[in-house]
Amino acid sequence: MESSLVFDNNSRSLGLAFKERLRESENEVELKVAGLLNTKTGRLDAFGSLRKFVFLGGQLPSRNPYLRPAAEKRRTRFELGVSYDLRSEVSVARLGARKNFQLGDRKGPWLKLRTDADLDIQRQKPFARGRVELTKDIFDFSTTQDLRIRLGCDATVSQAGNDTIVQVNPYGQIRENNWSLNTDFKGFFGVRYDL
Repeated sequence: MESSLVFDNNSRSLGLAFKERLRESENEVELKVAGLLNTKTGRLDAFGSLRKFVFLGGQLPSRNPYLRPAAEKRRTRFELGVSYDLRSEVSVARLGARKNFQLGDRKGPWLKLRTDADLDIQRQKPFARGRVELTKDIFDFSTTQDLRIRLGCDATVSQAGNDTIVQVNPYGQIRENNWSLNTDFKGFFGVRYDL
């Protein structure tokens, strides 16, 4: 299980985040549970999802766990799944696709594209999301540190009556081995320390 301490300027309290992924590689099915326990109020926000993945370009090397992430990163991935958010009590059905492109040589940045079509099951309300992200890994930034820099933009399209609502949210992250600093470039920042 992955766990981390988180703090942001909105909640102004320390949180304990957790995430567990159980993946059955042969059938490409993943169960994911994630949550955040607010240490000030005791409130638990949790999220669970079950997804089936389909990769274009043939079978992945399922027997070798070291080759698998690199092979996944280069393939177009489609996913079909359902999720449930404990706080908002919303169940969502999702169909999504993801594609990564490496720009330049092997040390070049990655351009990541993602799109999702979601359906709020209770309200029968559809919405769509898209993400464009540029990621650059800098290995051996110092003698004991690697560094990852992410810049991206999320867009959400939803319906409210006859109106179409489009929300565009930029974001950024600087990550060093265990520490990460996140921002939305509009005043929000968050710090995470992986335990």
